[in-house]
Amino acid sequence: MNESRILKWLAVGAMVFALIFSATALIVYFFTTWPETNALRFAQNENHPVYTAVYTETVRTNTHVNNERMYRLRFEWDGNYGQTNPAFTLREAEARIGQTVQVRVGDGSAVPLDFERSVHSTVGFIILGVFGGIAFFALVTGFVLMAISKRRAEAGM
Repeated sequence: MNESRILKWLAVGAMVFALIFSATALIVYFFTTWPETNALRFAQNENHPVYTAVYTETVRTNTHVNNERMYRLRFEWDGNYGQTNPAFTLREAEARIGQTVQVRVGDGSAVPLDFERSVHSTVGFIILGVFGGIAFFALVTGFVLMAISKRRAEAGM
């Protein structure tokens, strides 16, 4: 096998690698940020009324960040209960107990208007950036290898 054919196969491999990393990044991003995206749209929906709620307790999640369990906040308004999408460390969550928050209520559920990014969405952004960067680098490498292969083939090497 001559050198230009090897370079072509390396270029194709780099492009396939870029495609796999891009797809993985997008899948992880969408699956880790989907709940937040829905809640954010709901919180911004002006057709639903706004009520004042109070953070009443913490709710354990199955999520761990840096070996620390994450918690959601439960809130109460007019005898109804809701739970935040964002997850907090226990210290952060307990510091908010008793605080009031504005919530948008509709269809029996509510979303706090002081909406913050959850740990899941932060992880999703990080993975999207890292995997996307790797995929971009692999794609550029593939194009460069393809161009080198083409020049070598034209030169008869």
